[in-house]
Amino acid sequence: MPSFEVPCVHQEDVFDPKIHLDYSPAERTFTLAEWGIQEHEYTTPIAGCTPFRLLSLEGVMAYRRAILRKDVFDQCAGHPFPGTVTLRNLAKVSKFVNDFWTHPDTLSIISDALGIKVVAVMPTEIGHTNIQVSGSGDVLSQLKIQPSQEARPLTKEEESYDPLSGSSVIPWHRDSYPFVCVLMLSDTTHMKGGETYVSARDIQAASIIIRGPGLGTAVVLQGGQVKHLAARAFGSAERITTITSFRAAELGRFDDSRLANLRAYDNLPELYSQWSLYRLKKMRDEIDAAVRKIESLDKSGITFVHQETEALCEELSKYSQRTARQMVDPEIRDGLARKYGAKGIAEASKYWQLIRAMPQASPKIAEATRYAEDSMPRMKGYTFDWCQTRARIQRGSIERGTQGLIVWDDKADYLLGDELEAQGLNEILLWWLEETGLMAGIVD
Repeated sequence: MPSFEVPCVHQEDVFDPKIHLDYSPAERTFTLAEWGIQEHEYTTPIAGCTPFRLLSLEGVMAYRRAILRKDVFDQCAGHPFPGTVTLRNLAKVSKFVNDFWTHPDTLSIISDALGIKVVAVMPTEIGHTNIQVSGSGDVLSQLKIQPSQEARPLTKEEESYDPLSGSSVIPWHRDSYPFVCVLMLSDTTHMKGGETYVSARDIQAASIIIRGPGLGTAVVLQGGQVKHLAARAFGSAERITTITSFRAAELGRFDDSRLANLRAYDNLPELYSQWSLYRLKKMRDEIDAAVRKIESLDKSGITFVHQETEALCEELSKYSQRTARQMVDPEIRDGLARKYGAKGIAEASKYWQLIRAMPQASPKIAEATRYAEDSMPRMKGYTFDWCQTRARIQRGSIERGTQGLIVWDDKADYLLGDELEAQGLNEILLWWLEETGLMAGIVD
């Protein structure tokens, strides 16, 4: 595992869009319809785009100077995935990074690319950076402010690498948040791979390839709805990408963000604090707008339409419940992380499907569900959610979860584990399986 001994320090630049931006539009955008993904109340038409120029060479150098610093690595570096160092919470330690991603000019560019006005989801998701280096040992000592142009010979294994059957930087997934912008900070002249694969109609074999961005270029993706993976890159000494997540800025448009991809390894008190502020401010803004509208109607003598308030209250109820459910007890996460690690927590759905498919599983699952209802107080909210979802889909309602649509199947009951899986609550699912003995024999 790479170490985080970071000896060098560099002074930050002051972000100046006239110097650091060099925008040219994407050659092509893609729609959800083109990729066979159905739109719904939380989506927008544009799914993604081909790489477009965003930063000038001066901008790339300034960004690298801002993040390749001892204090940044000391405070922000982590190692959640094999072979990759991540930097999180960069906006807290780098004014340049924060100012770049939140500047009106940058936001206008990204909004144009996505076809909707957006804002960064929350500070902790500004400038999330993934770093791969070809050497071992200290990471920062292998990185210079000037992007490396060194070519590295490919091994036979790398020459034949297939991201659809081999490993990837991050496997098939949907993002936690609605939109993402990925910016390349490395020279890609000698780089093989690095593409984004999109799963068409949720069939992994029918994949659409978006070429990886070049130095200073970016791509946008509606990653909360589009199932995708990032292929590994070979042939160069380094690969640095920096990523910011976005949500729609307009009033009346809610999102279905979830924290499943982050909880397994992130600093939960900090994540939950920022998550709470973002969600509560969104609800406050919606309520304030509704109050202003009602007061304006009263002054104008226009008849009040109560159905609008009813619809808002229903949406706020769903939004607030999802906000609360995503904040899994850190004690549960920490206990599971010690035993399974972040990778094991991420595989909770796989364990559940193995248990579900076992012969004579139904009585054991039923008993485990009763135990959760009767003897696990912290499961109360989740079992209530399950009962409600099950009743709705039995009546013909179609729900949405992290794995796609939820519909009633006469041949397969909708179980408590299915509900936890649908909400992206990997830790709660794994904890329940552990506490009730359903995990026995599943993992050595």
